[in-house]
Amino acid sequence: MIIEDFIKLDGEDLKNAIFVKMFLLFAWTSFSSFLLGKFLASKISTQIERLGDYFENIQNKIFDKKLVLHKSTEFIRLKSRILVVIEKLEKLNNENRERQQFLDLLIDSLEQIVIVTNGSKLDQANKRFFEFFEVKNIQEFNVNGFNCICDAFQGESQIYTQKKMGNLSWTDYILTHRDKENIVQIIRNNEKHIFLVTVTALYHNDIIKYVAIFSDITERENRERQLIEQQKIINDSITYASYIQNSIIPNPNSYSEIRKQFFSDSFFLWKPRDTVSGDIFFIDQLSNDEILIVVADCTGHGVAGAFITMLVKAIHKQLLNYINDGEIKKSNTGEFLSYFNRELKTLLNQLDNKNCSTNVGFDGGILYFNKMQNIVKYSGAQTPIFYIQNGNIEMIKGDRQSIGYRASNLNFKFTEYIFDTNIINQFYIMTDGFYDQIGSDKKLMFGKHRVTTMINYYKCFTFEEQKEIFFKTFCDYRGDYQRLDDLTFIGFKLLNN
Repeated sequence: MIIEDFIKLDGEDLKNAIFVKMFLLFAWTSFSSFLLGKFLASKISTQIERLGDYFENIQNKIFDKKLVLHKSTEFIRLKSRILVVIEKLEKLNNENRERQQFLDLLIDSLEQIVIVTNGSKLDQANKRFFEFFEVKNIQEFNVNGFNCICDAFQGESQIYTQKKMGNLSWTDYILTHRDKENIVQIIRNNEKHIFLVTVTALYHNDIIKYVAIFSDITERENRERQLIEQQKIINDSITYASYIQNSIIPNPNSYSEIRKQFFSDSFFLWKPRDTVSGDIFFIDQLSNDEILIVVADCTGHGVAGAFITMLVKAIHKQLLNYINDGEIKKSNTGEFLSYFNRELKTLLNQLDNKNCSTNVGFDGGILYFNKMQNIVKYSGAQTPIFYIQNGNIEMIKGDRQSIGYRASNLNFKFTEYIFDTNIINQFYIMTDGFYDQIGSDKKLMFGKHRVTTMINYYKCFTFEEQKEIFFKTFCDYRGDYQRLDDLTFIGFKLLNN
C-alpha cells in the first residue's frame, strides 16, 4: 500500500491499515533479522571455525617453533659437548702421536732387531732391522727375495731354529718352547750372526700378530765357544794329570801282595772331590817284615792340591832312598814327618815367613808296622789315628803341627806312638775331608765323635762291608750339600808273626 492509498482511508480503516502495516513491517523485520542473524551466525561460525583453525595452526606453529627451538637448543648443547669431546680426542690423539713417536724412537734406539709379522710376512720393523739387512724399507727387503726375516734363517736344525720346525712355524715353535734358548743363525756378508729370539703373540679381532725381538749374541757365542775350547784343553790336561796321579796311588793290584803278607783284612777308600785330588797315600814294603803307610792331605784340592801331592811324592821317594841307604832310621815315624817338614819348606822357599809368596803344605800321618816285632809306630801331623782296644774304639789326635807351611816349626819333634799288635791290631786313618764334611738338617760337621760311633758299631763287619757302609753313611749325611774336600779313609787289621 502506497501513501496515496493511506490518504484515502479514514477513521478506523486507517488505524487498522497502519496497524497491519506496522505488524507486517515488524514481522518482516523480525524475519529479516532472523534470516540475517542465521546468515551472520553461519558466517560468523565459519569465520570462527576458520579463526579456530587459524589459531590452532598458529598454536601448532608456535609449538613447532618452540619444539624446533628446544631441539635447536639441545643440538647446540650436544654440539658443544661433541666439540669438547673432539677437542679431548684431538688432544689424546696428539698425545698418542707423541707417545707413538717416542715409542718409535725408543724401539729404533734398541740394539735388538724388533719386527711385527704374521709368521710368514713382515709387517713392521725397527731401524736396527733395516741397518742389519742394508735396506731402506720393507719393500726393498721383499725385492731381495725375502717375505719375512725367517726366510734368512740358516744353520743346523739341531742347533738353530728354522723357518719350519716340524709342523710348527718358527713363531709357534718359539712360543711353545719358552723354557729353552731359541737361537737363529743369519749370514750377512759372509759373516755368521747368532740371535737369541723371543716372540710375543698379539690378538685383535681374530687376527694374530707376532712381535719378535732378535738379540745379537754373536760375540757371546764366540766367547762361549772359545771358553768351551779352552775348557776342553784344560779338562784334557787335568784328565791326563789324573792319569798320572792315579798311577802313583796304590791300587789293589799293586799292593795285593802287601795285603796278603801284612793284613788279615783291609780297605782303602780314596775319593777326590774333583778330577784330581789334594789327598794322597802310599804303602811301601821296607823289608819282608816291615811296611810304611803314609797319608797326606795337601793344601786345597783339585789342581792346586794335586800339584802339592807331586812334591810330596818326590820327597817321599827321596825319604825311601835315605831309609834304604840307612841314612834315616826306618822305624822313626816322628823323624819321617820332620823330614817332610824340612824338605817341603826348603823346596817351596817357605823358610822365611816375611819374604815368601806361598804358604802350602799338608796334614798327615805315617804308620810303621813290623810284624816280626809285633809293633806299630804312628806319628800324626794334625791327623788322628783310630784303633780298637779291648773291643772299644780309641783315638789319638796327633800333634797340633802341620807340615811345610810357613808357620810350621822347622825344628818341631813329632810325637811317636807305639802299639803292641798282640793287643791292638785294628787301625783306621783318615783325612779331615770325612769328619769336616757339612751335612744333616742342622748343617753341622760329621765330626770325630760320629766317626768313632760309626767305627765302633761296624768294627766286626768285614772291611769291604765297612768300606761300603762308611762311604754310604758319609753320602747320606752330606745329602745335597757340596763335597767340601777330598776324602781318604784307610782301615786295616794287621797280621802278627
